[in-house]
Amino acid sequence: MRPRSFIPTILSVLALGVAACGDGGEGAGGNTEIARDIKLAFTTQDEKVICGQLTTKSFVKRLYGDMAQCLEKNRPEADDKPTTDVPVSNITVDGDTAKARVQFVGGDGDGAAGTVEVRKEGDRWPIDDLGSDLQRSLLQPQLVRGLENTRFDKPVIRACVKKRLSDLPDDRFQRIAYGYAHRKGSAEDDAAQQEFTTQLLICYARDARARRGEGSAGQP
Repeated sequence: MRPRSFIPTILSVLALGVAACGDGGEGAGGNTEIARDIKLAFTTQDEKVICGQLTTKSFVKRLYGDMAQCLEKNRPEADDKPTTDVPVSNITVDGDTAKARVQFVGGDGDGAAGTVEVRKEGDRWPIDDLGSDLQRSLLQPQLVRGLENTRFDKPVIRACVKKRLSDLPDDRFQRIAYGYAHRKGSAEDDAAQQEFTTQLLICYARDARARRGEGSAGQP
């Protein structure tokens, strides 16, 4: 899935082939197929391939809630800026599971990097989870950019929100990351909205107090 579907209205991946446990880059034996398919999953414009072949059913349910929502979130849009390349490194395989590090080049997620987890299913290794580092790298900048042209569009508020998101424990940040990909109005979406709004309003209130001379807006 593309980064856009991981923000308020993101993501999916993976692929094939393997050797024994080990560590390597794109050219390390069977890892070549894993790297190839990771790149395909992050760059394809076909939502049916993303949701039906390159992600596990458990991942689709955890991130989107159901297949229909996965297809909807990954359907190409006119203003999409697709990723052009996804270098893959540090592939490690352990039986029927594997991990790899990816980095996005181009598009809305340019520069984002982190780990993905995959699970062997037949001749493919579809994505089974996203590392918290990748979730944060993809989503945090987009959440902050989402404040543009709103009443919260102030450098001090954006900096505060960025800091508070960085400091959130993984489970609470994942509540935002996975909740935003669920259907609008679902319990998961409501929980994500509540968590993010809490952080945003704390920053907004601190800025208001600072403007009244009651404190420092820069305090996260």
